[in-house]
Amino acid sequence: MTPEQLLLPRILVKLNYPDSDFQIGQILNMIIFEDNEIGYLFPHHKLRWKLNFFNKFPLIFHQLKWYEKRELNELPKYLKFNNQHYEVKEWKSSLLNDGNYPVFKNPLNLEVSILVNWDFWGKYAIPVTEESYKSFLELN
Repeated sequence: MTPEQLLLPRILVKLNYPDSDFQIGQILNMIIFEDNEIGYLFPHHKLRWKLNFFNKFPLIFHQLKWYEKRELNELPKYLKFNNQHYEVKEWKSSLLNDGNYPVFKNPLNLEVSILVNWDFWGKYAIPVTEESYKSFLELN
């Protein structure tokens, strides 16, 4: 997946409500509409709901962090974090974090894992391309 695709919001359905089209645990992938609004397009009847609709009902819908509830093969190979770029050696699953966390191979070739604090630090990390990572290494 590209960094742009990874950063598109996703919504987790936490509770059901009468006449809901969703299932509890379903993940709704947001898209960018022609008017540059972000939202969800119902596939069977072409109705669209904007992202801010889901955010009005936090007991029913939860906006996931970009790395939450992803398959390991969807996660990026490179991250930008605290104005540094890192190569991810591997992603590991964790019950502690209820998700995945990275093991970095940083520019000094030291392996660094931030399992314990990934739920905190993960919100500051963003996926980047290999080109961005290589450019960073050339400049530093």
